[in-house]
Amino acid sequence: MLYLKYTKTKIIKKLVRVREGVKMFKNTKELRNLIKQGKSNEEIIKEQLEYLNSDEYKNNRKKTIKKGDSDAIIFHDGYISPDMNVANEYDRLVAVSYYYNDASNEIYNSVINFIRDNMNKEGFSIFFMMELIKNYFSIKENSKYKKLYDIYKQAIPKKPYLLRSDLPYIIQEYENSTFDGDIVDFGIAYLCDKIYSTTKAEEYKNAALKYRTSVNFDELDDTIRLNLTDIKDAGIAACTEFAFLEQNILSFLGFNVYMLGGKLIDGQKEEGHNFNVVEIDGTFMIIDTAMNVFRQFTNITSLEELINLKNFRVVNQDGKIVNYSIGLSNSIGNKHK
Repeated sequence: MLYLKYTKTKIIKKLVRVREGVKMFKNTKELRNLIKQGKSNEEIIKEQLEYLNSDEYKNNRKKTIKKGDSDAIIFHDGYISPDMNVANEYDRLVAVSYYYNDASNEIYNSVINFIRDNMNKEGFSIFFMMELIKNYFSIKENSKYKKLYDIYKQAIPKKPYLLRSDLPYIIQEYENSTFDGDIVDFGIAYLCDKIYSTTKAEEYKNAALKYRTSVNFDELDDTIRLNLTDIKDAGIAACTEFAFLEQNILSFLGFNVYMLGGKLIDGQKEEGHNFNVVEIDGTFMIIDTAMNVFRQFTNITSLEELINLKNFRVVNQDGKIVNYSIGLSNSIGNKHK
């Protein structure tokens, strides 16, 4: 099995540079050795994913802590397998749960190819990973959602993030509808229904009716379960989706990584937030792609202290001050107990 191991050195030595401004994790020596042995990407991915989905791996993880009876993550150790849901919270309810099962293995191929291009270096670039994740979810000109994305921005300019909450419902309802048209046409009709229900403007009535009569709402599940690939190139991802994908990339590379859910205080605004923490030789580092944060904790020495985190102040890569809090008093238990 492929399991990337780390040497016992000081954490400051865990960072090297491929080029100016690119920080790297150590040590991906085992992965580089497999590449030198002539292993293909497909062979490496198959072997590692088999291990990450095995009972051997899962039974050595700590117990997952979720928010109440929901799928909202407060603490998760290691790889997120395809049979596990991770919820995205909205103000009203926990409504959307994501899983990840990318048959094309696009992300892992990109990760391995980066290592192939930097065989004379050590580690793995944090900033490359952040950009990889952002690019995976960002809106593209050839995205099937591009037209819908632009229409939302034009129709509701004061609510630029409305499509983030609406698209999962559009996807779920479209898949369970008799609608005559593609998902963009359906999304436009969905938006027309939303506008018509509040304005009663006649210009939206026919499209709203077409949407309403195509969906059997009684057959829809209360919780929407989507593959992360469903929102690829859609431009709607935020902290939960970023942290989910980051968790699996770092787990794939063999790091001890935890997905956390807590509060983020950004100026005067406080909101729920997911982020990742990597542990190397007992030292913990926060990595938050959504907020452009990479910072070592100076006062965290255990997982119990980590989930009791309160008011950890960080200046991100853009010079913005943010504060992280989790504030649980739970103990961390082994999964197999």
